[in-house]
Amino acid sequence: KSLVRIAGAIVVITFIISYLSQGPIIAASISTIVGLVIGFSASNIISNVIAGMYLAITRPFSIDDRIKVFGEVRVVHDIGMLYTRLGLENGDEMLASNSSMVTSTVILKKEVEYDETAQRDAATA
Repeated sequence: KSLVRIAGAIVVITFIISYLSQGPIIAASISTIVGLVIGFSASNIISNVIAGMYLAITRPFSIDDRIKVFGEVRVVHDIGMLYTRLGLENGDEMLASNSSMVTSTVILKKEVEYDETAQRDAATA
């Protein structure tokens, strides 16, 4: 939704610049400056979208996995394009940017099930 708004704003700005400018050099200069401003301001969003695609392709963790990230164990509730929603121990939820999830150390906590035989064997060893 926000990408559609940004694209619409770019189209409108382009038409305004071409209408107000008297020559193609002025229009190109203004368009370049506007493009740089939009590019730098959207760099975090673009970074999070690329990180979201990376998480979707590599799948280092899944929904309902218990992971240790940012120093604590959390439950993955959702992996979106911009943010990963993590459940906290007190029931609250935390939104972590996907770029921070990609650059942080994430430990996947596995549930280990022991049967009685394995426990007896370990106790007698």
